[in-house]
Amino acid sequence: MIAKLPTRYGQGFRGVLNYVLDQNRHRGAAVTGGTMAGRSAQDLAREFAFTRSLRPEIKAPVFHYVIAYDAADAERVSQEDREAIARRIQAELGLEASRHDFVRVSHLEKAHQHDHIVASRIGFDGELWEQAWRAGQQLQPALRDIEREFGLRALGIERDSVVRQPDLSPTLRALEADDVPTAKGAIRDAMVSALADVRRGTAAREPEQNLEKLREAMERRGLLLHVHSSQSTGRVAGYSIGLRGEDGQPATFSDGREAVWKASALGFRGRKALDAQVRLPERAAPDQSEERRQAPPPHPTKRRGGPER
Repeated sequence: MIAKLPTRYGQGFRGVLNYVLDQNRHRGAAVTGGTMAGRSAQDLAREFAFTRSLRPEIKAPVFHYVIAYDAADAERVSQEDREAIARRIQAELGLEASRHDFVRVSHLEKAHQHDHIVASRIGFDGELWEQAWRAGQQLQPALRDIEREFGLRALGIERDSVVRQPDLSPTLRALEADDVPTAKGAIRDAMVSALADVRRGTAAREPEQNLEKLREAMERRGLLLHVHSSQSTGRVAGYSIGLRGEDGQPATFSDGREAVWKASALGFRGRKALDAQVRLPERAAPDQSEERRQAPPPHPTKRRGGPER
């Protein structure tokens, strides 16, 4: 079992709820636990608005993390056990269910079953939780106990079951300051790191598996990957890489431009540049046809309105 903890707080409940409950992205995603009555993103956001109204000056009231299970464990861990584990972790973090609202959303993909926890940092008494910076160290002993108690595997990570997501605050500051070179440099560095992760063990994988692993490695680093391919032949023509926002969509600069660039603009020259590092499919999968039609433009374009603050 792994708890993937963020290094920053989220700004909007509706955006992250839309993302975790999106049936197009996550087949079978559903609310399976927590303290909330709602079952849709709209209803849940309306409920979270109560605690948010207690501290209107707080711009980032969201704490969102993931509890992942080994495939061999996921089939036998009941939803009752998953709820008990989630509440235990919430309590260890100082976000007890008696004081803070949270919702648990399960994604039941066979190869990667996991639960998303979306919680309010603002308690029912208006007190603000501000301990994300020490959550990694705080959770290690508790996760060891939970794994032993429920007989769970540590997904091959023996020294540390807490996987911290990368600190994206410098990149986010670059977006707010419209500093394009810094943002592009940070995204390129994160992409290089993701490719290095995927290269481990690629000899035994098919190109489609490499692409899936690359997407997972990029997601851990807060990145998005768009595949560009021909509508007539399906052949992959190139890739675009961007920074993922809180709602799962591309992050934006202060004026609304998306932080997405073609791979070549980030220093990965031509389609073969990524293939040279990890073997990727030559043709897009059939279920990527919608992605081909909605692929982002080669340069950031201005959209109406700016990012949520």
